[in-house]
Amino acid sequence: MMTDPQTAIEPSGAPGPVAWTALGALFLALVVGFSIIQPLGRTPDEVAHVQYVRFLAENHRLPVFAPAGGGEGGYQAQHPPLYYAVMALAYEATEGLEERWRWHILRWLTALLVGGGGFLVCRAIFLRIWPDARWIALTGTAATMLMPLTILYACHVNPDGPAFLVVTIALYLSLLTARNAPSVSRAILLGLTIGAASLIKISALIAVVPAVIAWAYLARGDRPRGWLRDVGITVGVALAMGVWWYVRNIIYYGSPFIHTTAPYGSALENALASGNFGFLAWLTIKNTFLSTWIQRGWLPGGPAEWAFYGVIGVLLLAAVVGWILRSRDAEEHGEMPATRRQGAMMAAALIAAVLLGQQSAFWLSDVEFNAGGRYVLMAMAGMLHLMITGWSTLVTRRTLVIIFACFAAALVVVDLLSAWHIVSVLNPRHAAGWQLFHFPPG
Repeated sequence: MMTDPQTAIEPSGAPGPVAWTALGALFLALVVGFSIIQPLGRTPDEVAHVQYVRFLAENHRLPVFAPAGGGEGGYQAQHPPLYYAVMALAYEATEGLEERWRWHILRWLTALLVGGGGFLVCRAIFLRIWPDARWIALTGTAATMLMPLTILYACHVNPDGPAFLVVTIALYLSLLTARNAPSVSRAILLGLTIGAASLIKISALIAVVPAVIAWAYLARGDRPRGWLRDVGITVGVALAMGVWWYVRNIIYYGSPFIHTTAPYGSALENALASGNFGFLAWLTIKNTFLSTWIQRGWLPGGPAEWAFYGVIGVLLLAAVVGWILRSRDAEEHGEMPATRRQGAMMAAALIAAVLLGQQSAFWLSDVEFNAGGRYVLMAMAGMLHLMITGWSTLVTRRTLVIIFACFAAALVVVDLLSAWHIVSVLNPRHAAGWQLFHFPPG
């Protein structure tokens, strides 16, 4: 008979402020370290992101967009302006500094927003879901934040990291909404979060998904007085904050969603032209999985890369088995606490929404085989919750803590190995002569 996760033994005591502070300090040290060792402009699309920031800082207006090349602000001007406007304020405030230092300050401000904010909200989520198992909450937070992909998008100028932050905040507020009494202040915060998501990146609109699930739970349950009022407040605040960008796009460009022209056509067009649907489907699945956890090329190819993806694969497969066993025999494994169950439902819906949105764009708009999995970063906290909860069906809590603590430690090793590979192999290869805190030559 398998272990009941609700009564299983877990490590004695609970992680105190020192453990949480040490984890946060370790994460921020890694993020700042990666922001320093990667030459400016070598991270994905960073030159174009800074181009957009620079335009806003110098012109104090939104750029005129053009599908071919992006227009005045470059091709990243296809994104809503909130994150870039915040960065533009910092860029303008540092006008007296050399350009390289202004760029690094943008990186460090992003690290503070995404890294510091992301750590705090992930901690709050896992403590909310596992209030009776704080070591599990610690290891879940550690695995989420130490994931190499999390570090990548917290260490350079980009909107994907802030998208991760606001979607994760929406997940936390939705968990509170589903379980707590209605609250006008929380409804306003959730509306501001969804509105901010809509102004950071179009794909971050999935921030509304956990909120809708929370409202569905309320509608099915006792329907506490005031819940419908709170729904109206959240929707109203979100629309008041974010809808202007999409209305503006309709007025100027004839569509609420603007994007640069795909140079190679859509995956569907390529599949129809070649007739090779199977190959394109396999390429989609493979590269989405490979790019969900780490920047391709960070790890040296061979044993290290195979070991990393192998561990990830084992954790995922075992978690799926755990969920299947729980669904088949819920009585044997005990009833799952409501917050944990609702968190799992929200996490699964977030992942599905991310994949549906990314794959729709891939098949219908633009061929992007290389890094589609990066969008799953927005659901990374939910992904780790699903993995941990699936494993909790199979092992005791003590074993669960050991497994995911070892996983978090392995992620630190992967991060350090990646840093060594960047400094010793990638930088000499792609930015010969580069020095710390300088642009790459040429």
